[in-house]
Amino acid sequence: MDNLDEYAINVFTDGSSYSGPRAGGVGIRIITIGEDGHEVVFDHQPLGVRGANNQQMGLLACIEALKLLAGRRSPVDTAGFRKVVISTDSMYVVEGFNNARFTWPQSRWLTRDGTPVANAKLWKELVKCSMAVGMRVEIRSEERRVGKECRSRW
Repeated sequence: MDNLDEYAINVFTDGSSYSGPRAGGVGIRIITIGEDGHEVVFDHQPLGVRGANNQQMGLLACIEALKLLAGRRSPVDTAGFRKVVISTDSMYVVEGFNNARFTWPQSRWLTRDGTPVANAKLWKELVKCSMAVGMRVEIRSEERRVGKECRSRW
């Protein structure tokens, strides 16, 4: 796969929702480079979520991936890596991540015009999970990389 960082845990996420009835799903692909130089791939498909929109599912995809990596049953031995690189096609997540870490906590989770940040609970969870993984987390814009074999299911 192109654009892999051999020193990072590479995570590709996709979150989406249908409008009628509103239901969302998440797909996660984790790729590392093994000692032999070959890709090691792990796909994860959490159960879907009712009532969520595309922005919420993009956030949930990243949250689920970080929870998976930080959990006791992580598919990756994280000790040999220095960072997690999450690639997502959600510009909402890419553009909001640094605000969620640095700006919005200082502004009491209000936007520049004084309105509450949309999905603040999920943004806070994403920040919490990014710290819990125990290494630097980068979120990058990437074209859809999670293939049909890694689409969410109900």
